[in-house]
Amino acid sequence: MSTAILQSRSVISISGLDAVPFLQGLITADLSALSPTHPLYGALLTPQGKVVADMFVYTQRTLCVGTSDSEARSVTSTIEREHSIVENPEDFDGVLLDIWSGFKDELLRRLSLYKMRAQVEIVDASAMWDVVVEWEESGFDLPQDPRTPSIGYRGIVAKGLPLLPSPLTGECAPIGADEGEYGSFQNHPHPSLRDTLSRQGRGEVSYHTHLCRLGIAQAGLDFGSNEVFVHDINLDLMGGVAFTKGCYIGQEVVSRVHHKAVVRTRTVAVEFEGEAPHDIQSIMAGPIEIGTIGARFGTHATARLRIDRAQEAGANGLKITCGGIKLRIPHNFS
Repeated sequence: MSTAILQSRSVISISGLDAVPFLQGLITADLSALSPTHPLYGALLTPQGKVVADMFVYTQRTLCVGTSDSEARSVTSTIEREHSIVENPEDFDGVLLDIWSGFKDELLRRLSLYKMRAQVEIVDASAMWDVVVEWEESGFDLPQDPRTPSIGYRGIVAKGLPLLPSPLTGECAPIGADEGEYGSFQNHPHPSLRDTLSRQGRGEVSYHTHLCRLGIAQAGLDFGSNEVFVHDINLDLMGGVAFTKGCYIGQEVVSRVHHKAVVRTRTVAVEFEGEAPHDIQSIMAGPIEIGTIGARFGTHATARLRIDRAQEAGANGLKITCGGIKLRIPHNFS
């Protein structure tokens, strides 16, 4: 079991009577599918269809994984009262957004701009919550990552709240520990997340490497705000776009590309025949640039490829390189 607390993530709270309809009209995900055991993946776009920020959306009950319903309500209500997120925590019907910290200021600015007369309160709640991920297997009661099952599990947990074992396995271990150090984790004391941060080690780097090998585009490593379109980072292939919901910002551009069924650029996993170069991004097929390198870990990397050019290069037997190092790329593209 591999687990990490993602220090590179922030959490934004949107609460109030209009929280769900407010967000429903802004982002690509369909909030009617949101539940405590089923978080959503989506994005806020510009009117031109570029990604301002991708995000995970959770209900408030998802936050206290591993606790009973009564404990979850008690912890959530106490924290919200102390931080004045809502006036009446008992009536709380909000959501939390798990985002890359580099998107936080711009996302807060845009959400505040769109708020107008909506009865919502938008708060940076990063000081209250940790984003926790697991991959390889599940030992804790975290929801499955909504993008694809091969990624693993993901949830938001109140800082300082004990992370309890999964009822299926009965196992519990410090964040970042590996089985070799703690055996099968049986009878290990339930640790506080804050207390186990020192045990995390290279957990977050290992998680980013895991995503890189799967070809998953990662904010801050593969793209920034207002740099890419939905299809460039496979948001549509990972359940991040609801094509049957009502209007949202940038929908016209996304729908046009979807219905034309012509996608020029995709993010894929690639592998170097040697260590990936650190300061070169361009992927070349002979004299023609066919894409750029994003995240890179050892010999593995993600690449944003022009699909048509990559297919043409493959058909013509051209050598594909980056910084003079040969690249292996997938033969089939979505």
